[in-house]
Amino acid sequence: MSTETTSTPAMFRRLSFGGGAALLQRLGSVFGLILLLVALSVMSPDFLTAGNLLTVLRQVSINALIAFGMTFVILAGGIDLSVGAILAFTGAITAGVMAAGHGALLAVGAGLGLGLLASSSPWWPCWSPEMHSRCGHSRDQPHASPVI
Repeated sequence: MSTETTSTPAMFRRLSFGGGAALLQRLGSVFGLILLLVALSVMSPDFLTAGNLLTVLRQVSINALIAFGMTFVILAGGIDLSVGAILAFTGAITAGVMAAGHGALLAVGAGLGLGLLASSSPWWPCWSPEMHSRCGHSRDQPHASPVI
């Protein structure tokens, strides 16, 4: 007598969630987003208007572009944790120049120029703990990271 086991094809195994707990674990953030959208639209009737959604998309676009770029950096095998520091530095420079009453073109140029200078500096990698040993320091030796 032979026993024959039937198995689910691999394509369908990836789609099965294995119960309510696994479904919640895999799709919990999607459920949370839907719950948040429903709650905010009930609280404010202007939330789901086209103007508000465009404003939200504009505000998120900078972080989305940086996350998209960092995805490719990580997939390529390099991890650069200084991106957030450079973003904060260039944003502060740009805002400071604009607040001083200079034009947007000068402010963006100053932010991009100083950001390029800071990120291409030979000392910039030494500020990150990952690159600390390449700059002639031992891993056990404490170092001071700059606060930008």
